[in-house]
Amino acid sequence: MNQRLIPLGLLLGILLSGFPDRALADSEKEHQTRALLRLLDEMVDLKDFQNQEGLSFKGALDLLREKCDVRGKELRIQINNQAFKKGTTARSIVDDQLPIRFPSTPRRLSLAGVLRLILDQEQLDATFLIRNAMVEILPTSQAMPAVLLQTKVAVAFDRMPLEDVLQALSFQTGATVVLDTRAGELAKTPISATFRNDVTLKAALCMVTEMAQLKMVVMPGGVFVSTPTHASCMQKGMMTTPRTLGKKTTKGVDRVK
Repeated sequence: MNQRLIPLGLLLGILLSGFPDRALADSEKEHQTRALLRLLDEMVDLKDFQNQEGLSFKGALDLLREKCDVRGKELRIQINNQAFKKGTTARSIVDDQLPIRFPSTPRRLSLAGVLRLILDQEQLDATFLIRNAMVEILPTSQAMPAVLLQTKVAVAFDRMPLEDVLQALSFQTGATVVLDTRAGELAKTPISATFRNDVTLKAALCMVTEMAQLKMVVMPGGVFVSTPTHASCMQKGMMTTPRTLGKKTTKGVDRVK
């Protein structure tokens, strides 16, 4: 019986054809984001923060990094300097002129909790966002979904599953994009598109979800991608406003408008 042997190089090519470099790269992006979120959930002792007087903003961030370094982990933090306008209280973050004070309790807190304590000083109007696998510190207004959806995107997709496309767009912009499990097999729809930094995240999401016969719903906390039927129900529910009691009096009785 004749047996045809497949050359090793060809066999490897066949096996690897289902795992293009771009797919591996986007898988790594998702891995980096999840790893950072797990790191921010780890607990740290606050004694070193509470016992230091005159601790500066950047000094507090350096102390956070040191605590991660001891554990063999890297905490990447970036301050969006350009986003903080001159003359505002939050500008003191950039100029490192803000002393940080920690309460005596609790004794332990998650890394994310420590970051919130640092940013919750003197009404800074600052927050942090997970973007490009790092913690970015920026004004609260700049982290709102309505603003993030106006972010320009520059990325190319070549027959990439929709679920991976959504992850890549979320990774680049920092916006939360959730894919409904109701999407089923449509979540694996291959998407080919090139965005040249001339398209907003909102427009890009609209395009790629339409390619997969799905719909996006912009919510107060992020973007939800679901089936057209469920998306329509959600939009109608969000547009419905509860009735309010009026003060128009007829014969001494308040009426509902």
